[in-house]
Amino acid sequence: MAHDAQRHAPCRTTRCESDSHTVCENHALYRPERCKAFRCDLTQDDLRHHVPQASVDVVTLIFVLSAIHPDKMARALENIFRNHALYRPERCKAFRCDLTQDDLRHHVPQASVDVVTLIFVLSAIHPDKMARALENIFRNHALYRPERCKAFRCDLTQDDLRHHVPQASVDVVTLIFVLSAIHPDKMARALENIFRVRTGKGRAAFI
Repeated sequence: MAHDAQRHAPCRTTRCESDSHTVCENHALYRPERCKAFRCDLTQDDLRHHVPQASVDVVTLIFVLSAIHPDKMARALENIFRNHALYRPERCKAFRCDLTQDDLRHHVPQASVDVVTLIFVLSAIHPDKMARALENIFRNHALYRPERCKAFRCDLTQDDLRHHVPQASVDVVTLIFVLSAIHPDKMARALENIFRVRTGKGRAAFI
């Protein structure tokens, strides 16, 4: 029985990969020279065994990273990045950190990042730790200037922004899904708070 189990085990794996390959072949945009179906463990297997390095323009990960253990995340991301067409080892680095505690400058040189993309990241951070996380991120942006940038937490409907930002010093105020979260009875107080730190010709944009 042990012999039969060992003999049939590879058949199940082969069938799984074969089924995936069949699905790909039936797609209208399938091109054998551009499409390949394979099975791998992002945290262990090297994708370059299946896909040429720096050959992929777009990588789509839907509910993939959420299934990877945090301790193995850096390895998985590095595995993926290596195969991106724009990957440059001197410019790209995958690492794991806690934005609310770890200093990003231990991994990334200060003022060296042009664009930071945070999708569903900030929403997972406790409000009490938000200022620390934002300051951590801002410090590594190429345009960061400590005399012009400041991360802090406040309640627009209660706290006076002038405790954090000088009066009439802000040229542009951007509010994305902020006002919609404020109770109508407190709206006037929030707007008054914002406009106090805005310059005379400053603009406010909100969604």
